[in-house]
Amino acid sequence: MRYKCKTQFFLPKIFYSMKKLLFNLLLICNVFSVTIAQNGDFRSQMNAIFENVDLTQVPSGILSDYGLSLVDDSLYNGQIVSDNILSPQIWRGLYSDLWSGQVDVNSNMFDLTTVNSRIESHASDDVAVIPRCLQNPFVW
Repeated sequence: MRYKCKTQFFLPKIFYSMKKLLFNLLLICNVFSVTIAQNGDFRSQMNAIFENVDLTQVPSGILSDYGLSLVDDSLYNGQIVSDNILSPQIWRGLYSDLWSGQVDVNSNMFDLTTVNSRIESHASDDVAVIPRCLQNPFVW
């Protein structure tokens, strides 16, 4: 395709870049409007939901529906399967889920920063892992 002048060649590129610019500006405005539209913090919303529930009736002082659910805790029911392998990150996630579900101030759970600092203080590089073979000694 032959162009008669230089403006015919550059005009579509300018309009194309202008479309991209306007699209990106509208996208950014949309993202900020959704971000600004978020209301309140999580704890005040949960207090509003559970205001008619007598939280003193919870015997353990921890209500899992009251806290965050960042890790699926239904996998960790005491049965060992390949889906519930526990890593330090998952353990911390489970602990933070339980910690955020406290409805009784006397539930005696340590703060997350305290737990993390104690784990870090006891973890060291000079600890050796000793593998153990589980077998029946009576089978030859």
